Amino acid sequence: MTIEDIYLKTKMEDSESMPLQLPQSIEGLSMSNHDNKTIHPDAISISSSNDPLEMECFFGRLFQQEIQQHHHHQKQQQQQQQQHNEFALFNNNNNNNNNNNNNEITSNNDKFSDIFSSSEVMSSIASLPSASLPSSFVAPQTRVKRRCRSLVSSSWNERFEEFREFRELNDHCFVPHNYPENPRLSQWILKQRHQRKRKERGLHSTLSDERQEILTKAGFIWDSHKAQWHERYQSLEVFQLTYGHANVPSNFQDSSLSNWIKNQRKQYRSHAIGSKTTMDPERVGLLNAIGFNWNPRNLNATENDG
Repeated sequence: MTIEDIYLKTKMEDSESMPLQLPQSIEGLSMSNHDNKTIHPDAISISSSNDPLEMECFFGRLFQQEIQQHHHHQKQQQQQQQQHNEFALFNNNNNNNNNNNNNEITSNNDKFSDIFSSSEVMSSIASLPSASLPSSFVAPQTRVKRRCRSLVSSSWNERFEEFREFRELNDHCFVPHNYPENPRLSQWILKQRHQRKRKERGLHSTLSDERQEILTKAGFIWDSHKAQWHERYQSLEVFQLTYGHANVPSNFQDSSLSNWIKNQRKQYRSHAIGSKTTMDPERVGLLNAIGFNWNPRNLNATENDG
């Protein structure tokens, strides 16, 4: 057994670390790694020396270098393992986040319709060649519009049926502005008139030609002034049924009705002399039918004579 073998055996027994595989001869020693074939410079100087002390110092230095390289290698492995663990943890978190996002998008698909209806997204979709889109593809904005149209159409049909029921029950189509029995119907009536005015001015309107024709055939009153007149006339009918006459006093609790009565007499005088007025033969006939008095002064004189 050579001196270097004895030295290495002694050092390995004293060290708690993993035994290192050192070369069995000086010629096999390398400077930094086993792949490098360069002979250690100290090995050249002592290759012909038989001095035990010099040999021991040489192998001591060599052993320390190998220990340092071993520790450095272990540290590198630990760092690589730590980086690998961190990378695996990062990927795992990303996968979890992606799964959560996918579940969120799937369960709340309808909530993202507004995102797809933006001009940027729709312009991007429109810029795609038609060949790249499946034949069954429907743009999200189109789906939202179709769903909204379906809801609006259903609501419109419901109000129209309520309007027909009102006509059947009351024998007329003059739904009051304030209709406690069905406030939604009165609001719908006002909206239809408003949409028709917008349509006549060339503005966007939800009133299609088909709906306008349906309402007209059902007796819908498009003229809001005419509708207001008939609304006041209905109030007068209620007064006549309640008190037995149509002579509403000027200090009546419903001031809107008493003021309307005064205006009818004024319009009647203009109509009698041929001036421009809202009074027409149809209205005169309706008022006469319930006993309307055109000259309240004559009524007061008759009462005083009696």
